[in-house]
Amino acid sequence: MKKRIILIIMMIFLVLMAFARAGELAGMEVHVENALPGILDVTFLPDDSIEAGTQIYKDGTKKAGINVTLNDTNGLEMIEANAYIEGPSIIEESPLNLINILNISLDTGIYSGDFLLDNSDEAGTYTVNVSVTDQTDTVDYLTTFRYEAVAQIRHVGTGQTYATIQEAINDSNTGDIIYVHDGSYNFSDNLGADFRGRNSLKLMGESKEGVVLEGNQYGTGIVLMDNENIQIEKMTISNGYHGIFIENSTNISVKDIIVANSTWEGIRVDISSGVEILLRFRHTIS
Repeated sequence: MKKRIILIIMMIFLVLMAFARAGELAGMEVHVENALPGILDVTFLPDDSIEAGTQIYKDGTKKAGINVTLNDTNGLEMIEANAYIEGPSIIEESPLNLINILNISLDTGIYSGDFLLDNSDEAGTYTVNVSVTDQTDTVDYLTTFRYEAVAQIRHVGTGQTYATIQEAINDSNTGDIIYVHDGSYNFSDNLGADFRGRNSLKLMGESKEGVVLEGNQYGTGIVLMDNENIQIEKMTISNGYHGIFIENSTNISVKDIIVANSTWEGIRVDISSGVEILLRFRHTIS
C-alpha cells in the first residue's frame, strides 16, 4: 500500500513537470532570420568586345540591355529591382526599372531592362548600381561598362548605306572614314558637307573627278567650323558660293581636290591653324 502511494505521487509529479515544460515551450518565441535578396549575376547586351569587361560600341542609335539574376528565399513576389546608370552623359531611362522575365525556380529569377545609347552620348566608362529590395532589405551591386567609339568606313552613294554625305557625317564617330562612291551629289542652296560638331574624321572620294559635289552658285560645298583633325581627299566641288569654308579649326588637310566655278571664293580660311591645302582650281569663263 505504501509503495502504491509513492508510485502515485511520482506519477503526479511527472505529470506536473510535463505541464510545466509545455508551458515554457508555449511561451517561447521562435525567431526565423529574414533572408536578404541575393544578386547572383549582372550582364549587359550587347557586349561588342571579347576583352574583359563589357564594351558597347558607338554606332548610331543602339538599344542596350541589363540582365540581373537574383534570388530571395522569401520568394520573388515582393522583389523590386532598379538600375542607376551614371557616366559622361545622362541616360534618360535611369533609374531603369528591371522587370522579371523568367523564373528559374521559386526563389530565383532573371530581371531585365533596356536603355538607348546614340552618337550624342559621350564615350567613356558608365557606372551601374543595381539595387534590389524585397520591401524589407535592400542589396546593391556595383558594376561598369565602357561605351567606345570604334572607327568604321561609312559608304555614301547609290545603293550604299548612306544616300548623302551629310547623313554619313551625322552618324559618324571619332576616327571614321566617310567613303564617297563616284556620282553627283547636289547641295543647291544648302551645304554639301557640314562638319560642325565632328572631329577626327576623313572624307574620301572614290576618285577625284568621279565624285562631284554640285551646287547652284549659292550653297557651300564643305564647311569646317570649330573642327579638329579633318581630312578631305579626292573629289570635285563645283558651282558653289564657296567650294570649302574653314574657320576656327586646326589640323585640317585638303588634298587632291578640284574646286571649280565658285561664285565667290574657291576656298576660304579664317582664324585657323595647321591647315594643309593641296588642290587645283578650275574656272570656266563663258
